[in-house]
Amino acid sequence: MAYDAFISYSHAADGALAPTLQRGLQRLARPWHRRRALEVFRDQTGLGTSPALWSSIQKALAGSDHFVLLACPEAAGSRWVNQEIEAWLAQHPVDRLLPVVTSGEWVWDTARGDFDWERSTAVPPALRGVFREEPRHLDLRWARSESELDLRHGRFRDAVAELAASIHGVSKEDLDSEDVARHRGMIRLRRSVLAVVGVLVMLAAGTGAVAVRNGRTAAASAVEASRHQQLADQHRNSAAAYAAEAQRQQQIAGDEQRRAQQATEDARRQQGKAGKAAAEAKRQEDNAALAAADARRQQTRAERAAAEAERQRSLAAEQERKAAEAADDARRQRDLADQQQARADRAAAEAERQRRQAAEQRRKAAQAAEDARRQEQAARAQQRIGISQRLISQADSVRQQDPRTAATLGLAAAQLQPGDRAEAGLVNTLVGTRYAGTLSGHSGSLTTSAFSADRRLLVTGSADQTVRLWDLPRRGAPRSLAQLTGHTDFVESVALSRDATVLATGGQDGAVLLWDLSDRRHPRRLARLAEHTDTVTAVALSADGRTLVSGSWDGSALVYDLTEPRHPRRLARVAEGDAQVTDLALSADGRTLVTSSWYSTVVWDLSDRRQPQRLGPLAELSRSAVDLTLSADGLTLAVSRQDEPVSVWDLSDRGNGRRVAQLTDGTGWVTAIALSADGHTLVASYANQAVLGWDLTDPGKPVRIAQLTSHSGSLNAIAVSADGQRLAMEGRNYTEQLWDLSDGTGPRRVAEVAGHRDEVSGVALSADGRTFVTGSYDGTAQVWNLSQPAAPRLLGRLKGHLDSLDAVGLSADGRTVITSSIDTVRLWDTADLSTSHPVFRNTSPTDWVADSVLSRDGRLLAVGLGDGTVQLWNTTDRRAPRRLARFEGVGNGVEVLALSADGKTLAVGNGKDVQLWDLTRPASPRKAALLSDAGADMDEVSLSADGRMFAASGSFGVVLLWDTTDRHRPRQLAQVVGDFGTTDAVTLSPDGRTLANSGPGGAILLWDLTDRSNPRRLTQLDGTVSSTSTLAFSADGNSLAAGLRRSAGVWDLTHLNDLRQDAVKRACAVRGGLTRAEWVRHVPDVPYEKTCQPS
Repeated sequence: MAYDAFISYSHAADGALAPTLQRGLQRLARPWHRRRALEVFRDQTGLGTSPALWSSIQKALAGSDHFVLLACPEAAGSRWVNQEIEAWLAQHPVDRLLPVVTSGEWVWDTARGDFDWERSTAVPPALRGVFREEPRHLDLRWARSESELDLRHGRFRDAVAELAASIHGVSKEDLDSEDVARHRGMIRLRRSVLAVVGVLVMLAAGTGAVAVRNGRTAAASAVEASRHQQLADQHRNSAAAYAAEAQRQQQIAGDEQRRAQQATEDARRQQGKAGKAAAEAKRQEDNAALAAADARRQQTRAERAAAEAERQRSLAAEQERKAAEAADDARRQRDLADQQQARADRAAAEAERQRRQAAEQRRKAAQAAEDARRQEQAARAQQRIGISQRLISQADSVRQQDPRTAATLGLAAAQLQPGDRAEAGLVNTLVGTRYAGTLSGHSGSLTTSAFSADRRLLVTGSADQTVRLWDLPRRGAPRSLAQLTGHTDFVESVALSRDATVLATGGQDGAVLLWDLSDRRHPRRLARLAEHTDTVTAVALSADGRTLVSGSWDGSALVYDLTEPRHPRRLARVAEGDAQVTDLALSADGRTLVTSSWYSTVVWDLSDRRQPQRLGPLAELSRSAVDLTLSADGLTLAVSRQDEPVSVWDLSDRGNGRRVAQLTDGTGWVTAIALSADGHTLVASYANQAVLGWDLTDPGKPVRIAQLTSHSGSLNAIAVSADGQRLAMEGRNYTEQLWDLSDGTGPRRVAEVAGHRDEVSGVALSADGRTFVTGSYDGTAQVWNLSQPAAPRLLGRLKGHLDSLDAVGLSADGRTVITSSIDTVRLWDTADLSTSHPVFRNTSPTDWVADSVLSRDGRLLAVGLGDGTVQLWNTTDRRAPRRLARFEGVGNGVEVLALSADGKTLAVGNGKDVQLWDLTRPASPRKAALLSDAGADMDEVSLSADGRMFAASGSFGVVLLWDTTDRHRPRQLAQVVGDFGTTDAVTLSPDGRTLANSGPGGAILLWDLTDRSNPRRLTQLDGTVSSTSTLAFSADGNSLAAGLRRSAGVWDLTHLNDLRQDAVKRACAVRGGLTRAEWVRHVPDVPYEKTCQPS
């Protein structure tokens, strides 16, 4: 039988939907003259009792035009459904396969051009690679109740119409129109039938009376007709008797005629046989004559052959005699040949023996040479390994005191033995300090430096009487652009215009030199000013480069107009008696000037550059200022004086400057200070080699942001870039060191959320870091949107637990949230946070919830109970979670759980021991191994995403690391020893390369596990962590969340992770490759090798 459609489905999942869908397809748009609109095959209606079930199904498949697949997880796992799909596709085009999703996930991966098999649960494996583009499917996951599975239900009828339209080969709109038209026709037909019936009733009533009247007449006629009928019957019986006799006589005559015809036919056949026999006898006679003649010819031939045979016998005897003679001769020759062959064989054997002996000698010689080469290579490799390990150890020992040398040693170690340990050492160097590079070129101490406004150019002056220009690219190592000469003594001060096209330099030779930097590789000197009679201590330029002020020990500060830089014009002389000018600073607009002398610090108004106005000295500054620096807007001034703290002044009222802060954290004399152009970053160097950075965003409340260590003794000059992100200061051996004040390679706190009334007990991040969940001991959880981390947006507050929350979880896609309390575990959908779905409720004092954990895909939930058992739940359908298994966990009750991201490995701990469980089949968990550490506590546990690494907090703040690649035979790798007496929280990044742990002291430490046997401390995060802290990485490992007392914070680890991806490249960008001289100094036993490739 031919069918329009074949329905394939799971009886367990869609036993109610399938027959309803069949009836809908058969009834929708049915013509009045047909029993069904479509012939639809379903096994329970289309199959009878049969010894060959599959053959019957195949026959139905072959006779069907369309294949309707009711897709759900049960159908995906059904052998029958997959077998039916394969049989259908073997003889039908794929475009006749119509999928209807009834439950589970149906996800298409556009990039792969196939289904997302990790996320799709409703797609049967038989459809793998079948579709070339995403198929359109009908979604009936909403249809479950009896009222919804009815054609009178508008949405269900609409869905059936969409499916029927595909089978009919018409549009859904046309099918709806046809069904409506047929429905209206039936109504019209029903009305017409009712009208005809009414007319017939009226006619029947009219004719009834006539029928009564005619009935009486008919009764009389019937009596007369009965009499005539009796007479007719008598005549009819006589005629029947005569006809029967005539028929019998006719049959007898027919039989005789047939016998006569049969006899005639027999005679004709006998006559034919006789003719054939005569012809055969004649043929046999002719054959006999021919045989006699042939016999005579054969006898003649035989006689001749006998004579020939006799002759041949005579010849054969002669030949036999001759053959015997030849055989004797051959035997003699063969004997001679055998003797020769034996001699040849003996010679060949000897030659082969000699050849083999020579080959063996050559093989032994080659093997010896190869062994020698391998031994030499092994010796070189061991030498390189030993030197590399020595360099790594040396780098570790000098990292804090001399990061440049540490980077040098690390690069050499990585070149000698590339690998995890060398890379980890470089990462520690680059993250552990703010060091950003070293500039080498001067032959004397550095005395002054200045950044351009765009931070791409650095100018340095030196006691070697030269000025150097340095290019600072955003990526790559700094490089020297040019060297300026012209001073005949130390260079004391440099200043740049905002566009960095004009440079002023002053020196102990009393001269001020102006330079054109339009072409930075080829600077040109514009002018030489020699009006000072003593050392020029400071020079300053306005932002537009039109105003120059120079100060000198000759007691004056001179103001110049540089409208024509080649021809500077002196406009005024600013002097405070005959006191030496020790320093000066000029605002960007050139209107505010501050000068410092041995006796006072004075503010000047240069609005009229020809007649500077003295606004007055700053109160409380009666002694000499060692150094001073002014923000670009002229509103913030920093002053350092001998052995007193650096003071910060507000010059909003220039005539009455007001001190707003003192920086008291430094020790010893202040030797130099520098302020960024925006006035937000101040750096001060001290005689004890300390260098401190301060945030002056609020000048009245300075915040220390950095502490560095100088390596050149007492610093006399430092510079800060305009944006406050980069610092330049003198290093060892006449070098200039660059330092990063932004901490660009380290973690940055990007978000902080609050709102809980008690301490935060749990945090979770989505894979993209945009959804953030916090749980608290106040019994509530909060869901946040971090699309703009600086301004987190609260999506909802989750309530419903009767006790404090102990754990929260979030699926990677950010759609599923779990909250766990001692009384229950609840599931939440972030699309609708108003309702939750309880998974587990405790029913006795011993089955309270100890911990719970959700898999990354949100489909598996593990719940640990106080009675020592663990329950596994399928949470694919958040509204109806389904328990998969319950098993006895580790003894003495469950305290902590950890689940790998793939959901295949579960760690169950009781505070002392930890069990590993294999959840490859969640419905049948298998115990894999027991982990313990000689009785040490293991209170907090974590698994990497792939389940191959396990971390647990041990006693005295130690974190234990295990290799769990083989879950049944875990292997302890190392111990991480932090700064804590105990560890409150521990977590592994998804890739297992980073460990984060925290303790009651309030610190969060990050550890590099690239070399898993030798963990290295990366850095420490800022922030105070509560004593019940919790930590969690995002799925991509680029974000870390932590509980901060009653709030929670999120740190961005992107820069740190990028650095760790290629630490060698970053180190090369910071300090450049080793020169031959550096290589020889540090690696004298190995020929020079390039450590950095040109970029």
